[in-house]
Amino acid sequence: MITIEGRMPDGSVNQVTGRLVAPEAFILIKAIALDERTKDKDAYDIAFVLNHYQPSLADLARKVHGLSRTGIGKEALQLLRAKIRMFDSVGPIWAGRAAATAGEDTVQFQRAAFEDADDLFRSLDAI
Repeated sequence: MITIEGRMPDGSVNQVTGRLVAPEAFILIKAIALDERTKDKDAYDIAFVLNHYQPSLADLARKVHGLSRTGIGKEALQLLRAKIRMFDSVGPIWAGRAAATAGEDTVQFQRAAFEDADDLFRSLDAI
């Protein structure tokens, strides 16, 4: 749960409380969505989390590993690996395409999406 307070466009102050999913669960959920919905935004969301995760992708890999040993978590990780297996796999391409709609460089974002996922997978393989 997280609570955010701020000023609304009309000047009033508002407070909102919402539930957030952990990043390791989020990317696995998005991997399933990427497989089922085939929407660019799902690939972009995965790439965004991988690119901005702190403190490191090795830390995220340890957390993903804990969720992906059996069941749906294992299936989701297999999907993630399949969708972002190469630079020209659907995951990086769709992520780049979605980034372009926000004014970002398509190929640069595609490259970062692939390289970050590759780093995550290497860390997972080392566990």
